[in-house]
Parts: sequence; structure tokens; C-alpha cells
Amino acid sequence: MREKRILIVGHGGAGKRFAENVTELQDDCEVVVLNTSHEKKQETTGKYELYNDLEQVREKVYGAIIIAVPTSEHINYYEKLKDLSNVFLFEKPIDADFTKIERMAYDLINSEKKVFVNFQKRYLGSWQKAKSIIVNGSLGEFEYGSVSVQSNMKLWRNKNYLCLYAAQKKLGGGAVLTECHEIDAINWFIGDVADVSGVKNFNH
Repeated sequence: MREKRILIVGHGGAGKRFAENVTELQDDCEVVVLNTSHEKKQETTGKYELYNDLEQVREKVYGAIIIAVPTSEHINYYEKLKDLSNVFLFEKPIDADFTKIERMAYDLINSEKKVFVNFQKRYLGSWQKAKSIIVNGSLGEFEYGSVSVQSNMKLWRNKNYLCLYAAQKKLGGGAVLTECHEIDAINWFIGDVADVSGVKNFNH
């Protein structure tokens, strides 16, 4: 059945985690994974089907499609696969090109499709506790906040960090796009932000 089949686009770090989590949480769900890298892969675990060819996954329809490729390719793959499902989940952020985002948003007006963006850090216990404190006002009314984000990309993976898409602008990497969890957190904690500005500092 269509609603029992999930397609995951991408077989990197995020794609593998999605595949493992879906198969663990939904043991009666057929999981199909599209490897989009140039390296051909063979899946031997038996937990999900792995394909290296886009045309192979286009032979079916899906209850949902999860897009977990480098940011710059998110909407490109959505366009290639949008006729195969009405439910899409994008790994954050939705894309690196705002023009493409606007065009997709316009096309979704009066559409039956449902599009979601994955900000999984909302489910961290510490984040949910902070949200509860702010919403309930248990420490008083919220007046001012400051968010500081620090991350060492060299520790993210067991390989040269310069090979990660997060370190490559052409693939949609960069501090603002890669660490946008904290931008989402501010909206989630206190509501829509009216104005956003920023300063680039290349001295550190």
C-alpha cells in the first residue's frame, strides 16, 4: 500500500539515520532508499531496499518522501519526485536558494501536498524544558534572551571536515544554514521574529 512505503532520498549521515529510525519505529513499513552519491552502494542489512538509480525508485508511489541530500539539491529532487507522493519531509533547511523556495511555495498554493522541514532538536529534553518554562511563565515573563552557538566541524565526522557539504557554500553549507536549529529555536520559544539582521566576522 502507498501509505506503508517511505522513500528516503540520500544515503549519507542524515539519510542513514532516517532509514534506521523509520525501520525501527515502523516495522511494517517498506523503506526504500535512493543513494544519490557517485559511489555505488549495496545494502546488505535487509532492513531496507537501496537503489543507486533515480529511475528505479520512480517505479513506485510513496506515503511520504524524505529528502536528505545536500541542501542545494533539496528542491531539485523534490521537483523530480513530486508526482510520487503528497507528503514530503525536508532535512533542514528547505533549500539554499530562496528563489527556488518562493517558487515551490507558490506552486503549493491550493495543492494537496504537505511539506515539512525537519528540526529534530525540538525534541531534545533540554529544549522542551526551556519551551515549557517560557510558555508557562514559571520564571516570570520573558523579556530578553541571548543565544550563542559554537561548533567544531572537525569533530563532526571521522573524515576531513572540508569534504562535508556543511563546509561547502556551493552545496548549501555555511554557519547560518547549517546551524539554523538555533534560529528555529528562537521562533519556537517566543513566536515569530519580526526582524532579522546579522554580521559576518571572518577574524575567528
